[in-house]
Amino acid sequence: MQAAYIDEHSGIIDPNFHPDWLELDEYGGDDIVISREDCMKQILEQIPDFHSAWSQYCEYWGDDCPGLCSDLTEFSDFVITLLQNNKHSVLSKIFSIIEHLMVHGDEEVKDAVATCFLENLLNETSFGTINANEFMHFLGTESDRYCKEWDDFTGVST
Repeated sequence: MQAAYIDEHSGIIDPNFHPDWLELDEYGGDDIVISREDCMKQILEQIPDFHSAWSQYCEYWGDDCPGLCSDLTEFSDFVITLLQNNKHSVLSKIFSIIEHLMVHGDEEVKDAVATCFLENLLNETSFGTINANEFMHFLGTESDRYCKEWDDFTGVST
């Protein structure tokens, strides 16, 4: 499965878009399985604007390893800040990465992306701190499916 690209200016969806960072040779083709060790590495490689927040996060934790859920919570906080400040230029790429992790991650990665990234965004919409309309159209198939199931489970409509 390949994430679709939504042109942020025209809103046109290009389902044939294949981002350079998803080159099959680099990540092992459609049979790849992304582990917790590779999850944050892929995010950091593709979203250089996240490096500053990540450095502060790592400095705070020092030699302790807080776990993938905490790592993805930090990334969700970064995305929430982007949304709050109307900095949408990298959202398409961010949600393509999230979809890639939802499709190709091992169970730990998929669970962490769903519960510690996507649910955090949905919770923020419930609190009114961000607007779901600013990011829902960037969701890939698996991410969108999860968010709809979460809405059904919680009885909230995002």
